[in-house]
Amino acid sequence: MPDDSTPPKGGWGPRSVGWFRLRSRLAKSFRGARQGARVRWPKRTCHPRDDTRGPVLPVQDDARASPPVPLAHTTKDTMTAPFRFVHTADLHLDGPVHSSVERLRRQVDAARRTALQRLTDVALQQRVDAFLVAGDLIDESCLTLRTEAFLTEQLARMADAGISVVVAAGNADPGREGGRLSRVRWPHDVHLVDDAAPVSIDVKRNGKLVGRVVAVGHRSENESGSLIADMPEPQGDVPTVALCHALIAGSAGSQAHARVAPATPADLAARPYAYWALGHVHQRQQIGDAPAWYAGPPQSSGFSETGRHGALLVSCGDATKAEFIATGSLRFEVLRPEGLAGVHTEADLQAAVELALEGPRTDPHEQDDTCWAVRIELAGPCGLTETLRRPARRAELAGTLAESLGVAHVELLDSGLTKVVDPEAHRDPGHLLGQGLDLLDEARHDDRLLQLLIDGTGATLDSCGGSSAAARKARARDLLGDLPGLITESLLKEDDR
Repeated sequence: MPDDSTPPKGGWGPRSVGWFRLRSRLAKSFRGARQGARVRWPKRTCHPRDDTRGPVLPVQDDARASPPVPLAHTTKDTMTAPFRFVHTADLHLDGPVHSSVERLRRQVDAARRTALQRLTDVALQQRVDAFLVAGDLIDESCLTLRTEAFLTEQLARMADAGISVVVAAGNADPGREGGRLSRVRWPHDVHLVDDAAPVSIDVKRNGKLVGRVVAVGHRSENESGSLIADMPEPQGDVPTVALCHALIAGSAGSQAHARVAPATPADLAARPYAYWALGHVHQRQQIGDAPAWYAGPPQSSGFSETGRHGALLVSCGDATKAEFIATGSLRFEVLRPEGLAGVHTEADLQAAVELALEGPRTDPHEQDDTCWAVRIELAGPCGLTETLRRPARRAELAGTLAESLGVAHVELLDSGLTKVVDPEAHRDPGHLLGQGLDLLDEARHDDRLLQLLIDGTGATLDSCGGSSAAARKARARDLLGDLPGLITESLLKEDDR
């Protein structure tokens, strides 16, 4: 009986190409069936022109119908009207996009502007009291006059509606004298905090004090000291929110960011603010048990930032809670299709990619008009290996896939493609290859040998960081299971030479 892990070229096995195609058709039908039950943004092009700023987009009645993001911490007081605000950060308007494709860079620029517009729409529709930006709203070296005009237009919409807008400078848009941030023509009632001296801003609703924001900013791009250390204790009987662009030790993804304004979770917990609005780390997360959150960027900038992106709608009153608001219009995803041994034609490849994309595309909280940028990492035995190893052919296939899948951009990467070979056909005990295959089998099934291999790597196995010894062994067995095909192909290639 054939192994299910190697799909047949035809037929209807659980991982066959025919099954790929059936699943893809069902996924499309499911997406069509659920469109009528969801509130959607108006349709927009996936290929914006150079001069596009994105359409004016309405806000859903239920604030994007996103699931609430609970905070472990709650604050009890006697207030009846909560202090409500939007928390965003790291939009990086006109900032660098890590792609060599000019059209994709333009799309990200347009999507960032659309995200700001959607954030403004949310703030107005929700009638929030404040709009808080925790740094890196712009990129100091790249902001154009056109984008500046668009930025100030959106902020003015909120200020004119009585929303207190507070912008803290970050390391990408420091408040140095003569810097780009200082030359922006900020609308009235926009509070710019551009140095380390804490600034306290009272937020009022209809003349009544409802909350307070204590903010600090970056004066340079290399703030090496803690900005949080000098922030004062909250005063008064209204919720006080701290606004800061900082690197919190131990936060997920922090290793990918510059070590500026460093602080620890203990520093946050020591100051009893109703909420910490943080920026700098591009991954939405709560820090420890404190009411402290990184909002993450409202729009992804590349394949290092996959998934949905947005901001947090926060309410500080009898309880402090935050709700995720999706604002990204261009979503990046990295796909690793399985079962490539059964892929022998371009149609087979498309079916495998559609199946891998099915999960993200059927996300019930994703917008129907979302544009997609997809990186497809191809690895393991594949029937199209010879074709896919040629960069020019991969680029051609990527364009075809983008059109057929209806996505904005596709990249095809060879991440370790091999030919489809049957190691068992070469298991000759008198041949070096056969002896090597026998040793691999022995290592996979001998716990002592497996542990010696794990200990000899000197590094934690991928995807098993912090996991149990049993999980690491299971991962090692999976990796060893891939080696017979790789070794067989490599040795056969040597024989051909």
